Amino acid sequence: MTYEQTPKQKAEQLVEEFKKEFIEYGISFNISLLSAKKQALICVDEIIDIAHFGTIAYSNFADSTIVEYTERVYWQEVKQHIEMI
Repeated sequence: MTYEQTPKQKAEQLVEEFKKEFIEYGISFNISLLSAKKQALICVDEIIDIAHFGTIAYSNFADSTIVEYTERVYWQEVKQHIEMI
């Protein structure tokens, strides 16, 4: 399996998608960011809990390298990046 995003990019994407939803409902930026992070973490925790893990790769288009991870490590890194946002 190949992902087109680094764990950091995936974390940012997930938080941004949830944040947009909260802002559309008129929730303030600070609250929407905290809520978006919480929702993204819930999703990633579910993926970590139920996914059938194999080896994945993602392309780093900046320097044309391919990085291989176990799927569990990829999603654990996504979770760490969400927590740092």
